[in-house]
Amino acid sequence: MGKQRKQRKPRLIPPRVDPDEEWNKKHGADSDDGPDWKEASALCDTIGGKIDDAPDAIWANETACEFFESIQTKIASIQETINQNKRASEKQVSALKNMDAGVDKWLDR
Repeated sequence: MGKQRKQRKPRLIPPRVDPDEEWNKKHGADSDDGPDWKEASALCDTIGGKIDDAPDAIWANETACEFFESIQTKIASIQETINQNKRASEKQVSALKNMDAGVDKWLDR
């Protein structure tokens, strides 16, 4: 008789992991301690509303005008991402809070 073949060990195939599930575990999106995406999206609306309601005197200032237009572009982009993904990162929320504070400073002048 010829040589007997060595019996192979069965290959262990790792289970399929849902990319969203993995992301949620890594970034804590499923936990209560992460930022709420709905609140972050609402903050975008709040900031946009403050800018829309800004007095004409502030809009007459070229620097303020450029700042407000920049903020409107950024919050629109962030809000679109948040609403598509149904999650908000800590950095997004932090950026939105900073933008909100910047808008408030211009409005308090």
